[in-house]
Amino acid sequence: MQEDLLRRLRKEIKAKHCENILQILTPLHPADIAELMEHLDTHERRFLPALHYGYRPYCRCIATPKR
Repeated sequence: MQEDLLRRLRKEIKAKHCENILQILTPLHPADIAELMEHLDTHERRFLPALHYGYRPYCRCIATPKR
């Protein structure tokens, strides 16, 4: 696993910059995302599925999608 990618992802999760997180994850294959998630702690890991399903109340600088 690329340590730089993991470091960037952790930094963006900590800052709650959802758009940046999505930019990091979007080009990756689901298996690569799963491998990344194995290296995250529980709090960091929980943040990613919420983003995937459009749940973003904890994100900064982004509007929550209309339902």
